[in-house]
Amino acid sequence: MFKSISDVDSKRVTAAWNEGFSDYLVSIKMSNEQLMNRIEKQKLSWTLSSIYTKGNEIAGVILIGIEIFQNVKQLWIGGMSVIPKFRGEGIANQMLSYAYNIAKRNDCAEIVLEVLSENKKALQLYQNNGFLIKNELIVAELPAMNPITSGDEELEMQRKETAESIDWQSFLTPWQSRLRDEEAMNVEVYIHAKRVGHLTFTKYQNSVSILQLNLIEKDYFRNLSTILSQFQNDCGIERVFLHNVIINRESQAAFEKLELINEKRQFQMKKMVE
Repeated sequence: MFKSISDVDSKRVTAAWNEGFSDYLVSIKMSNEQLMNRIEKQKLSWTLSSIYTKGNEIAGVILIGIEIFQNVKQLWIGGMSVIPKFRGEGIANQMLSYAYNIAKRNDCAEIVLEVLSENKKALQLYQNNGFLIKNELIVAELPAMNPITSGDEELEMQRKETAESIDWQSFLTPWQSRLRDEEAMNVEVYIHAKRVGHLTFTKYQNSVSILQLNLIEKDYFRNLSTILSQFQNDCGIERVFLHNVIINRESQAAFEKLELINEKRQFQMKKMVE
């Protein structure tokens, strides 16, 4: 049966989350505080996010959020895991059906989620449940970029407030990369005084995470290395990460030239609610 995490000791939820992801492709083990902060910062719902129980034991966890984005009401599955000893019993399918029913009751038009491209088992699960791949995302750390030389094109970055930047967002912008609060910072990118795109990022003590990187025309991706080099220099922080940045045909080759560190790809998937 399902039970809202708001009615469960948060430490039990965290323990189940960590056990469910104990053999995951990348480590996402969290402390109780980190998981609670994740739910809060990513605007997930304490009421809708749930555990699945068998007897007195937690067998699985699913995190859920709902919001209207670009005039479309979406349900996002922000994480789903089944504890190893309960796998093979159809629990993951039940959790996806549970999310679908919540989406339908709340008049959502679609359900969205992300999955590592190399996680073939999970990818097959989602496809079997009617999810389609809509986009590819990149997660990686930038290498130390070479300083900009005088031969590079004249490039300028102008800081913009979040309220001025909402309209920049693509309708495919992943849930966790969307502009919701003042923690995200934004810059417009200009080459020879012409606006060519924008970056959205969050800044921490020792690192920066780029959440959105949009260039207006495909030809501007030939300037990607220069843009990221100047951004890295302007931040004054060596460690810069790409966090679920959208990849397309135009940007693919440009990113491949950057010698990214610990690169991972994710698929953004979607299912319509009928």
